[in-house]
Amino acid sequence: MNTPNSWPHATRQENHEKRTVFYDGGCLLCRRVITHYQKLDREHHIEWQDISQTRETLDRHGFDWGKPCNGRWY
Repeated sequence: MNTPNSWPHATRQENHEKRTVFYDGGCLLCRRVITHYQKLDREHHIEWQDISQTRETLDRHGFDWGKPCNGRWY
């Protein structure tokens, strides 16, 4: 019989470190998708950063504006 203490989610160590997600707020599709995911992030584990607002957002995280991402997601 399973008890609450034996459930996998009860014994798993939680990582509460916030993750950062960058998105293009100038793109209607991106905004719609991000709005959906923001609703799912009820515990606010994700920091949502709109890169269309300012270059400082990416600069602060060490991204080079002159270097293409070559289709990779970071």
